[in-house]
Amino acid sequence: MHIIHNGTLVPGDWLKIPHNNKSFRYGIGCFETMRLQANEIPLFYWHWQRLSAGIAALQFKLLNPLSEASLLLQIRQLCGINNCELSARIRITLYANTTLLSDDNFADYIIEASPSDAFSDSSDEAIRMDVFYNNKKAVDSFSNLKISNYLHNSMAVLFAKQNGLQDMFVVNSFNEIIETTTSNIIVVKDGILFTPGLKAGPVNGVMLQWLKENLDIKESTITESVLAEADEIILTNAMGLKRVTMFRDKVFEDKIVYDALWNLVAVTLFR
Repeated sequence: MHIIHNGTLVPGDWLKIPHNNKSFRYGIGCFETMRLQANEIPLFYWHWQRLSAGIAALQFKLLNPLSEASLLLQIRQLCGINNCELSARIRITLYANTTLLSDDNFADYIIEASPSDAFSDSSDEAIRMDVFYNNKKAVDSFSNLKISNYLHNSMAVLFAKQNGLQDMFVVNSFNEIIETTTSNIIVVKDGILFTPGLKAGPVNGVMLQWLKENLDIKESTITESVLAEADEIILTNAMGLKRVTMFRDKVFEDKIVYDALWNLVAVTLFR
């Protein structure tokens, strides 16, 4: 497998990060994960907007400037080299290439592309969840972005693994449920769709943005009781949709809205 580093195609094991690199030491960076299907990235516009916001927020100065068009061209080139043009998982990572905290944030970028399963219905997959309170996500100017420092999510994933769960709901500093470790959330009650607002601190998810443009999804505060009383809980991210099958002792059997959303995404985005 190959990667692209600052616009140059190199073997996947070529890159060496110095031990005193500022991103390695302090987690200074941003990233995007994208789904490519049939050599297209249907949500690319939203990915580029969020990536650009991350670059601005981190005050990154790219030594090899990126544009929306050049990034897409490089992704397609890499997928061709790695033989994954039909269905791929793409990741672009931007990281500071300096050492001192006081240094300007000059940055490099890496593009990765690996084969992925085609978009498919995962409604039969068991996803059991609980709420993770041990670490709480701060609500600040970075909350809605994909920032490299994912300590709280990493600890939540570890907790899920240790307790036989597939994912965890993440809370902000006000104990509001805002997302999971990998996804945005849509709660369904009596046919009405709810999701936390951006002011509560969730990642500004690209799939959720697209769904909001096509459906009536209301912003609301999500709590444990809201989850317990829900008819369905749907998880969304750039790779697709999943449905929660159990929250604590409650089993979710309904999937009417999930099926409708899945069909909409399958027909419109990932044909």
